[in-house]
Order: sequence, then structure tokens, then C-alpha cells
Amino acid sequence: MRVLLDPDDDLTVTDVLRDVLATHDLPLARLATAIGRNVSHLHQIVKVSAPISVPYAHAVARYCGLDPLVLLARQARSDIDDLRRQGTPEAGARVAHPAPALIPRYAGGELDDEATALELLAAIVTDSGLARKRFGLSLGFHASMMYKVLGGHRNLTPTLAHKVSQRSGIDPVDLLVRRDRRWLDEIATRQEPPTPPPRPSLPPIPRLSDGQLDHDTIIRRYTYGFTSHALGHATGTDAETILRILHARDITTRGAFSHPREPSTQQPGSRAAGLRTANQPTLTNG
Repeated sequence: MRVLLDPDDDLTVTDVLRDVLATHDLPLARLATAIGRNVSHLHQIVKVSAPISVPYAHAVARYCGLDPLVLLARQARSDIDDLRRQGTPEAGARVAHPAPALIPRYAGGELDDEATALELLAAIVTDSGLARKRFGLSLGFHASMMYKVLGGHRNLTPTLAHKVSQRSGIDPVDLLVRRDRRWLDEIATRQEPPTPPPRPSLPPIPRLSDGQLDHDTIIRRYTYGFTSHALGHATGTDAETILRILHARDITTRGAFSHPREPSTQQPGSRAAGLRTANQPTLTNG
């Protein structure tokens, strides 16, 4: 079992980035320069809660010792929460065509951890018994929408993920995280830029009076998105020690999201695509 977000943690991307800047005593301008990004864009994310893109999350996370998928999972959760509050207006003011309700076989996280968002989406369309055009129309989208998304010519949007979840029972945040994970994989396989500037170090995590590590601080920082390697450095130990502490507290780890991953060989559109097989882990997103 793998988790990205603590169910009781409602921190947004903005909350985490503000905490990271305060933790490292790092000015916005210095962070923007270090990651080679425009400071005004970073200001919009941190001060105005503008959405964070996959390349930007990757750049910030790489510099600060964060897991980029944790940032992107928080962004996905915020996007879906906004849609739920707004009532998810129909795309382009179109009226959705009626369609039979799908069996929520994708609910509960019983999915192949390695399946991509498009593989799961293709399987859901197949299981609905509808053609792609009809499936898109049933959600209130243009007739060509599903062809473009499944063909890789258009991105899977939060609105589409939310509407699909209402018909299939799948977690929309899970779909969006799988979409972003594939993009992160592509970024990770590109040629690395010239030697990056030194990363900021996390303040040391103190030991308690009995000489033991401050477990609560470690768990809190891990939940925020700091990696086990960054936490190992802050404690003067190694990642394996951090993982043992997390497991002792029954905190599941993010091992399923190591980068890069082997490309999937599952054929989109297969009726069984994305379904969990024996001994494969379950993915949940809190």
C-alpha cells in the first residue's frame, strides 16, 4: 500500500512552499534563481496560490529535497475540491447525454500501481460499453474530447477526471497523480542540466534527552513531502533509518513513486487494463 497524502493533512501547495521557505530561511528571489525560473511566477504560486505545473514542481522539489509527486498530489486535491465546491459546471455549457451508471469496480484503490492515467481511462470507457464519442457526450464534453485525450493530443483535465470519477468510482486525484507521474518520468529521462547550485540543507532534527531521534518532527516533515534522503541528512543518519521510523509508526511510504520507472507495456483500451493483479500494491491518495 502506498500513500501520497495524509488523510488528516489539508495543507495546500502554497502552505508547503511557504513552510519550506521558512524552514530554509530562503528568499523567493534566491529560490527562483537557483531553479532557473521567473521570480514573478514563483510569487504567484506562493503568495496568490496559483497552480503549480509539473516542470515547476520538479524544479522546486529537486532543489529543496521534496518529493514532486507530493506537491502535485496536493495541487490535484485542491483542483478537485474546487470543482466539488463549484458543482462542476458542464464543459462548454453542453448538456450531458444520459448513460448507464458504471459499476464502481475502480473504487477502493484495487488498481495496478503501475498503470497510467490513460490506461485506466481507456479501461473505464471499455467497461462502460460505450464508444469513446458516446462516453464523452455522456459526461457533457465535445464528441471528439475522448479521442483527443486517449490519443495523447489533449491533457486529462481535473474536470474530466472528476466527471469520470462520478461514473466509475475511481479516485479523481489518483488519475491526476498518475497523469503527472508520467510527465515526471519524461522529465527525469531528459538530459540533466549543468551542475546545479548547492541545495539548501534541512535544519538538523534534534535528538531527545534519551538520545533518540525526534520521530514526530521526522514524520511531520515526511508528510509535508521531504524525502527520506533529505531527512536522513537532517538527522545525521541514513534513509533506511528514516524508513524504519516511518514503518514503526505505521506510516506507509512512497516507494511506488521512485523515478524513473520502466515504461508500461499494458495496451490502452484493453478491458483488463489498469486492473490490479496478484501481489501488486494498492495506490491510495488520502
